[in-house]
Amino acid sequence: MFHVTFNKQVSMAYKPMQMQNIHHSTVSSILTLLRLSGSIIMAITYGYDAAPKDDPFVSKSIQLLESALRSVTPEYATLLTAFPVLTPIPSWLPGRRYKLKMEKCCNLARTILDDPVNFVKRNMVGSPMLDLIENKSIASIDEDHEEILKEVAASVFIAVSDTTLSAILVFFLAMMLYSEVQTKAQEEIDRVVGYDRLPDFSDRENLPYIGAIVLETLRWHPILLLGLPHTTTVDDVFSGVYIPRG
Repeated sequence: MFHVTFNKQVSMAYKPMQMQNIHHSTVSSILTLLRLSGSIIMAITYGYDAAPKDDPFVSKSIQLLESALRSVTPEYATLLTAFPVLTPIPSWLPGRRYKLKMEKCCNLARTILDDPVNFVKRNMVGSPMLDLIENKSIASIDEDHEEILKEVAASVFIAVSDTTLSAILVFFLAMMLYSEVQTKAQEEIDRVVGYDRLPDFSDRENLPYIGAIVLETLRWHPILLLGLPHTTTVDDVFSGVYIPRG
């Protein structure tokens, strides 16, 4: 799904959706930035036009993201990895309140997986998700195939919304620290775009200084760490090589 839906060529078709959401949004806080990025990815993935404020799909996704970040801490992850015997201990015992939080996260995650896909089925809105579902008739689609589609689509929102917000916040920090760069950037926008409209993708090739700022923002403080360790959850065989669990 990632390759089919978000490759470089296909992504060009999403520019109008992005511009429409950006031009109709008012940024007043960090939360509104997160909602903005969430609304854009919901429109692209599910063909869903989110409400500008308190949209149920976007709000639940943000709630899950915030709850998971508070609950899945490095301390608990390390402890349970080192001592898996602690996992089945009842949540009512002292020190196990995090398990209650995780149960709430799981319930919320189930809602986030199901509701947007049910919206697509119910309304038959044109979107990458509908295209993938229609590869098989909705009546005959097997549960495993549909579950995979749900999980991939939900992971798109989680991956895009938080990283986009982080990159924008890094940009804001850079503009506050280096006001002379902000001044030069504004001068270029005024010269190329003018004063009677907002920039759009058609201006990109005529805004080299803005493009350089974007690249420098991503280089200055990378959003994602590189070289994160990965482990298999089950025994696997890849290209004839046996990879044991863990």
